[in-house]
Amino acid sequence: MLKLFLRNCERRVVYNANIRISSFHTSYICSDNITYSGGHANVGQGGFYGSGGSRVSKNVVAHHPEAMARQADIKDLVAIMNEVESIDTDLQSLGNVVSSRSIELKARLKKTVQNPKVRELLARLEIKGEPVWGLSVKERSLVVALRSRYLSS
Repeated sequence: MLKLFLRNCERRVVYNANIRISSFHTSYICSDNITYSGGHANVGQGGFYGSGGSRVSKNVVAHHPEAMARQADIKDLVAIMNEVESIDTDLQSLGNVVSSRSIELKARLKKTVQNPKVRELLARLEIKGEPVWGLSVKERSLVVALRSRYLSS
């Protein structure tokens, strides 16, 4: 079998009379498979990507569409956080002075953050306490900020 392999390789290799090709070099030159990764097939190394069932799941993989962020939820998140920022800015402009305006702003902030719609939004934008897939870094930070606001209010 090895002789047949080497004979076929020698037919495919352009032979230069000045260079003697050893059987070791012939095995490297004669590989027909360029997409093979991780070694040479004739020495038993490596393998094809995913060969031997290495990427086959033994269990049934459940599909979780709720793990992906929806565009409408992101728009709602941005709108809520813009409103919270606006109220925060107004509160900071008043300073530490307790007045009817500061009490009104704090109540409005608490009402905005503790809204049941915010709780539902956070439930859709988080899985196991972490933001869902499909959010940018800024959107992820908004989810974390809204969660902390929701828990602290």
